[in-house]
Amino acid sequence: MYDQSKLSELIRFAHIDAGAKVVDVYPGDGDWTRLFSDIVGREGRVTSFVPAEVAHFKNDPVGVIRTLAQEPSRENVEAV
Repeated sequence: MYDQSKLSELIRFAHIDAGAKVVDVYPGDGDWTRLFSDIVGREGRVTSFVPAEVAHFKNDPVGVIRTLAQEPSRENVEAV
């Protein structure tokens, strides 16, 4: 996905840690949503927000995130 050191820098910069609440706006294929979900853990929450302007796209971005939210151990993810 991305250079691991850059991911770590971003996470530190954003102060995302266990128990945090995160909003992933326009989550695309969900890579960041998965990363945030892993970091915030069971006590945290990740809201993946697909804007109405792109919700109708052919690749079904809402369906992608709804499917991701159903993956095992993704109980902390909500598709909006």
